[in-house]
Amino acid sequence: MEEKSLLGVAALAGGAVGGAATAFFAANKRLGEIMDNASSAGAQEFRVSPETVLKAIRVISEQCDLLRKKNLYANQELLIAPGADTDPISASVIHAWNENLVLGDNSYATRIEQYASSLEGLANQLTAAAREYQITEEEINSALAGKSAS
Repeated sequence: MEEKSLLGVAALAGGAVGGAATAFFAANKRLGEIMDNASSAGAQEFRVSPETVLKAIRVISEQCDLLRKKNLYANQELLIAPGADTDPISASVIHAWNENLVLGDNSYATRIEQYASSLEGLANQLTAAAREYQITEEEINSALAGKSAS
């Protein structure tokens, strides 16, 4: 019910803010579907080889950085500051908007950051695996910088 109310506010807001809010809701729905499918598949084990570990570190790190940048930009665009003459109803809607999308402990922005943190943790695990494969720090750092692993 809360999501439908916020979608109504997003529709009224229009423009970039409305589009961004709609995108957040769609992404959250899709992420929920993916997580449901992943959890129903049971635990999965991934095997990493020396040939693929550096590529995996690079791709996951790049995606984590990109996600955080986009989240920061979206947060700045979505946050609404009430004006001095904002009526109580609008102030309440603005507060709910900000809490649900950007500021709250369970906001979409917080969930996206948690997902980015999990990607960062995966990259750290892969970096540890690379060290176990005796891949040099120079090769790991080159992969993180987006340079060729060869």
